[in-house]
Amino acid sequence: MFDLTGKQVVITGVGNDKSIATAAARSVHALGAKVVLLVQNEKIRDRFAVDIIKELNAQTLACIVTGKQIGRAHV
Repeated sequence: MFDLTGKQVVITGVGNDKSIATAAARSVHALGAKVVLLVQNEKIRDRFAVDIIKELNAQTLACIVTGKQIGRAHV
């Protein structure tokens, strides 16, 4: 087994509790990592990822990937 205590892992693609990204987030959390979830925007975070965020005590970053704000991240 790996020990990820003290490490931070950024996971993208968490949209619901059945996604591969969610399983990956749970796995690295179980190995001791602090999880940071990169979500497409706040609306998706609030609609799909709230339970996962609470379960993993995760931080989130919303990354705007379209329009004039390409590449801007909001904490």
